[in-house]
Order: sequence, then C-alpha cells, then structure tokens
Amino acid sequence: MSVAPGYRLRLFLSVDLVGSTAYKSGPGKEPDSNPESEYPNRPTWVGNIQKFFTDFPEIFRAQVSKVWEGADASAPSPQVWKTIGDEIVFCLRLRTSNDLVKTIAAFVHALQDYGLILERDGGYLDVKGAGWVAAFPVPNITIRRSGSSVDEASDLRDESFEEEADSAPAQFEFLGTEIDAGFRVARHAAPDRFVLSAQLALLLVSACGESQSPFHFHYHGRETMKGVLNGREYVSGA
Repeated sequence: MSVAPGYRLRLFLSVDLVGSTAYKSGPGKEPDSNPESEYPNRPTWVGNIQKFFTDFPEIFRAQVSKVWEGADASAPSPQVWKTIGDEIVFCLRLRTSNDLVKTIAAFVHALQDYGLILERDGGYLDVKGAGWVAAFPVPNITIRRSGSSVDEASDLRDESFEEEADSAPAQFEFLGTEIDAGFRVARHAAPDRFVLSAQLALLLVSACGESQSPFHFHYHGRETMKGVLNGREYVSGA
C-alpha cells in the first residue's frame, strides 16, 4: 500500500566559479606543461576546472564532518543534485533547525577554503555561493529524470518516491516557483557575498534564536526578478 508523501523542506546550495570564461580564453588556454598533470599538453583550464568538480564537494563534506565533530546527532549528507556549466548545486532534505544552521556554516567555510586555494593557484578564478529552500510535494514537485531505467509511468508520487529523491537527488528534477526563484537569487552572489532567499534567511534567523548567531546578515535592497512574485520587488540579502 502506498503512503502519501509527507511534507518536506529541501535545502539547495549553489557554488559557481567566477572568472572562468576569461580564464579559459586567457591564461588558462596555455598548454599544461606540468609533467605530473593528468592533462599533459591540454589547455591548463581543463585540469583546473575539472579539479573544482572533484575537490569542492570533498572540501564541503570535510567541513560538514568538522562542524558536526563531537555532536550527538549524526551529520547529514548533502548530495550533488546537478551541475550547470561551471556551477554545482547541492541538495539536502532538512530535518532539524540544527541541520540547517550547521550545513550553511559548513558550506560557507568550504567557499572560503576553496577561495584560498584558487588564490594560491594564481587568483585567476574565485567562487561564489547561494542558498534557498523549497517545499515538497507542494508547491514544488519531484519528477524522475528521463532516461531512467525505471518506468516513469509506474512511478507513484508517494513517500517512498520522495525518500528516494532525498537520498539520490541526481536522479530527479525538482520543479516549481521556489526553485526558479532560488536560481534567480543565485545570480546576485559574489565572491564576498553568500546570497540567500528570503525564506532561507527567515529560517536561519529563527533557528539561531536569541543565541549567538554564526552569521552576519546584510540587507541589499529590493530588486525585480523575472518570473518571481509577479514582477513585484524581491528582497535581496546576504
């Protein structure tokens, strides 16, 4: 017997390379002369950008473990949802406010750590990050990606379906207005500014309560973003 899917909130975290286009057509187009390189004679940017897709998730996971070290509860496991160009988007089902605060803290530390690595490598590239949340099964929806070996027509949007998406988000698409708004918000990120949606900001403030918050929030005004809030201005913050 299928069970109707329960309400869940998923956290989405985006990290994007800054300056990659200029790097690929500039210093990065020079042949890689390092004899120990995995990419001999290829343009330097190939190996350096490939390292981003392997190294950043590892650094993020290490920071998650570090933040949870000594904690009673087990650390959550943010998974790569998708890559878009030079961007990696992670996904995590939120179960507690503690998961939210610590995961954001780990992600911000990972951004800082990887930024320092890129600076030591010449400073041609940098990273910027953003975060947002989306609720399921409404107002957003989960669908299995095309090409799956599972017959899409047989999929029931029940609890087991959503649990599978929680554990293996790369096999699914998440669609809805909150997802669209999140990607719009992410465009306002900068190397010195982790941006977050209004909903995520509210959740973080509520989760921190009256205790000492590890975050410093800044209000950057209101902007109109295409397709969001029917053209009304959206709060921008970091």
